[in-house]
Amino acid sequence: MAHLLTHHGITPEMITRHAHLTSPLHLQPLTPSQRLVVIGGKYDRISPPAALRTLCTAWGDAHYLEVPQGHFGYKAMRCALAEADRFLEGSSS
Repeated sequence: MAHLLTHHGITPEMITRHAHLTSPLHLQPLTPSQRLVVIGGKYDRISPPAALRTLCTAWGDAHYLEVPQGHFGYKAMRCALAEADRFLEGSSS
């Protein structure tokens, strides 16, 4: 994304100046970090695993799970639904 922006005349300084408006790294979720799960695709070139791990760290060590897919795929959805089921089963006891 940064390459495309730079290619169209958007400088790194402009990106930095406005990052707080769009970057999830600049905000802390109100949900406690132990309840946050970030699911990434191993082959994702839009949201690479390293960037998602950095996000998890910035969000207070949120849990990171990785599935064998790119940016979009059904494996992440299955993983998310399984995590939701696991959470709901744990909260009912």
